Amino acid sequence: RAAGVFKQFFSGKLSYRTLGLEVAGCLAAAVVLWVAIISGQGEMIEKVITVPVEYTATADDVVLTGDKANEAKLHLSGSKSDLDAVSPAAMGVKINLSKMNVGKQTVFINEENIRLPRDVRLLDVQPASITVDIAKLTRISLPVKPQLVGSLPDGLRLSSATAVPETLWVFVPSGDAGKSYKSITTTPIYLDNIRENTTFFCKVVAPQAVQPVEKRWPDVEVHVTIGAKNAK
Repeated sequence: RAAGVFKQFFSGKLSYRTLGLEVAGCLAAAVVLWVAIISGQGEMIEKVITVPVEYTATADDVVLTGDKANEAKLHLSGSKSDLDAVSPAAMGVKINLSKMNVGKQTVFINEENIRLPRDVRLLDVQPASITVDIAKLTRISLPVKPQLVGSLPDGLRLSSATAVPETLWVFVPSGDAGKSYKSITTTPIYLDNIRENTTFFCKVVAPQAVQPVEKRWPDVEVHVTIGAKNAK
């Protein structure tokens, strides 16, 4: 519109007075548009997002057992620009387990364990609380069982599948020792394409409550020995 006004002015079709009115009208429209944009960005709105629940490390001699919540829904309030900038992955609920006692405990979710951005308010959260079960640990030795999947090609038989080391020292919740946990396994070994004696390097697969004594699981070698079905 402004370009058309100036074109008419230089062609002699508009007076200075008319030009001034037209320019003022354009400026007023621009100001109204700018105010509308700024007001929209500053408008207070509400938003519900789903965020992850993180559990910090427990003390050395205890472990988190049982089912646990992995997500929470946060009902937030703030300006549109602030809420649009919220990243659910970076704003998770953090549950500090390091100073908790053995047994079941209830942790309430509030602003203290949520990384809320400045000027964003927490109106509600579901669930409002999380129950955690902390168990004392007992050290036991468990055999390592290779996880074999599928079958060998025709004409071949499995002679042996041996893990090295054959056993590992682990921590399990007290009271469960010798009951729930009979062995730990390796990552899968697929037999379908094995045609000769082979050594595999595998990771350990264990229930969440079973913890390595050395802080991290070692790699495990699995020696797979095969032979012909008609061999004696």
